[in-house]
Amino acid sequence: TGINNKNRAWTGTKTGDLETVIKPIMDFIDEHAGVRPFLWTDPFGIESLYTCAGYSTPQRKGNFWQIALNFEQFTSV
Repeated sequence: TGINNKNRAWTGTKTGDLETVIKPIMDFIDEHAGVRPFLWTDPFGIESLYTCAGYSTPQRKGNFWQIALNFEQFTSV
């Protein structure tokens, strides 16, 4: 109910080198601790505030890893 009653959620993955691709993403998500919102542009080009509570990082092959993320649109209380 209320003005912000429709929230968007997105999932996504990124695969790449652990140190140059995956680690910086992990550091950014950890820095925001799942509660501090950040600006993110969704696949439709709409920029909004989102949070990401966590991630998973399975190893793919050699030094290539994948990070899976769940973004939830932030609405202030």
